Amino acid sequence: MRRDQVGRNERMHQKNRRKEAITIIGYLLFIALILVGILLLVKELGSDMGDTPENAEKQIRATVEFDGAKYAQRMGLESLLFIGYDNTSDAENGPTDFDQSDFLFLVVIDRQNGKYTTLHIDRDTMTNVQKLSSDGKLVGEEEMQITLAYSYGADVGTRSANAINAVTALLNGDKLNGRRVDHYVTFGMDAVPVLNDVVGGVSVEVPIDISDDLKKTEPGEKITLTGEQALLYVRARETLADPTNEFRMVRQRNFIESFVDLFGEKVNSDSDFIVDVVEKDLANKLYSDDLTHISELAGEVAKLKNAGYLTFEGEHKMGERYMEFYPDKDAAMRLVLDLFYEKID
Repeated sequence: MRRDQVGRNERMHQKNRRKEAITIIGYLLFIALILVGILLLVKELGSDMGDTPENAEKQIRATVEFDGAKYAQRMGLESLLFIGYDNTSDAENGPTDFDQSDFLFLVVIDRQNGKYTTLHIDRDTMTNVQKLSSDGKLVGEEEMQITLAYSYGADVGTRSANAINAVTALLNGDKLNGRRVDHYVTFGMDAVPVLNDVVGGVSVEVPIDISDDLKKTEPGEKITLTGEQALLYVRARETLADPTNEFRMVRQRNFIESFVDLFGEKVNSDSDFIVDVVEKDLANKLYSDDLTHISELAGEVAKLKNAGYLTFEGEHKMGERYMEFYPDKDAAMRLVLDLFYEKID
C-alpha cells in the first residue's frame, strides 16, 4: 500500500475514533441530565435480561405483610434519583442556602422483568427530613416538605444525599425497611432552556394561562417554546389560580416526553447533533455520585419496557405559610410494594 494511502487511512481511523469518543461523551452528559436520562437507564441487559443473579437464591430478602398478603423485596432492581434544584447557579459551584429540589424523579430499573418505572414525587410532600448544619453534621429530624431536604448540607454531595435520605424515609414510611436509592444526578433548573433550544424548541400544549407570554392555547393546539418559556412552563406555580404542585408536575412530564421524542429524532437524522450538544458545555450544570456508572447504563433503552409514570395519591393542604401534600398511607404502601416488592404468599 502506498504511503499516502496509509496516511489517509490513519487519518480516517483517527477521525472515526474522535467522533466515537465525542458521541460517548455526548451520551454521558445527556444521560446525567434528567430530561434524557429517564430513557437511557439499562446496564448490560442483552441476553441476561430476565435472568436472576447466580446468587439470588442465597440472598436474604426482606419480607413484609400487608392486607393479608406477604411480600418480599424484588431482586435485580437499580434506582436513580434525579434532583432538579430551583436556582440558577451551576452544580459544580455549589448551591446557595436557598436551594430546594423543585424536581424529583425516581427511576426504578427492573432488569428481571425488563422494564423501568418513573415515580414523580411532589416537592410539597410531607415526610421526615434530616436537618444538617452548614458543615453537613446531623442536628435533628423534622417532618417538613421534601423539597427542603436539599437545602441542608455543606455542598451538592451532602445536599443530594440528604434528599436521598428524605426519599428513603418517604418510601419506607413506618412499616417498611425497603432499599435505598442507588444513585443520583443533581442539576440546576437553568439547564432546561439550554436543553429546549438544543432540539430547536419543545412543542407542548399550554393547559392554562401561565403568563402573558404563555396564554392558553385552544384544545389540541401546541406552542413551540423558547428557552425562557420552557423554564417558565416547567416552573410556574405561585401566580396561578391553583397553587398546588400537581398541575406543574403534569407540565413537567409533558415537556420531558416531547423533548425525548425530539432528541431521538435529532440523533437519528443529524450525524453532527451529538457534537453540537457537547459544544453546549452542559457538564457544568450537573453533579452525580457516579457518572461513570451512570454512563454505563446508556444505550440499551430499546430492550426495556417503559412502565410509565407513578405519583402518590394524597391530599394538598395549605400549611401555615406554604402548600403541603400528605400521601395516603395505604395507597403509598401499595405503590412501594408494587415497585420494590413481589407477592410471595
